[in-house]
Amino acid sequence: FSSSMSYQIEALISAICEWSDDTQFSRSRFAIDAVAIDNTGIGYRRKITDFTDAVTACAKLHEFYTSGITTVGSEFVAYSMLQSFKDEYHWPTELDKKIIMFTDEPYQGDPRNIISDDVSLISMCNSNPDAELGFFINTYYQSSWQSMIDGCGVWVEDLGYDTRSMLYALNKRFRGEC
Repeated sequence: FSSSMSYQIEALISAICEWSDDTQFSRSRFAIDAVAIDNTGIGYRRKITDFTDAVTACAKLHEFYTSGITTVGSEFVAYSMLQSFKDEYHWPTELDKKIIMFTDEPYQGDPRNIISDDVSLISMCNSNPDAELGFFINTYYQSSWQSMIDGCGVWVEDLGYDTRSMLYALNKRFRGEC
């Protein structure tokens, strides 16, 4: 959630909520993080919701978005993805683990931790073969994410401005329960 993504956020929210509310995901659970930096320049990561049903997750996502949160600065997405595997989230044990990241930014990491975040995230991918990662990235910046893409074996889709194209990509990537 950054001001540079303002043209894509509404399409993204519409696509996620329409996609996740499909009956094929009735047993699935969704957790949502927001990553950015606040107006004072402090790195920011907010857990919008722990694992819950699609309707509740989307309501929380809409609530967060309509609260007026827009930020500027670095988005430490690799760090956030690492944190999602910590005890903070209560991963449902009987369902597959899938993480989807949406960003319009080039790869950014906390300058104090950029190497360790990279190594740690790739290590996390390798030690959790049951987890699937996917990125919706602005194709202009895909090369900056290449070490993550290669190291984690993730799939990549274009982060567009159109709800229908993102919905199509989500449906193409996910079938069944997650």
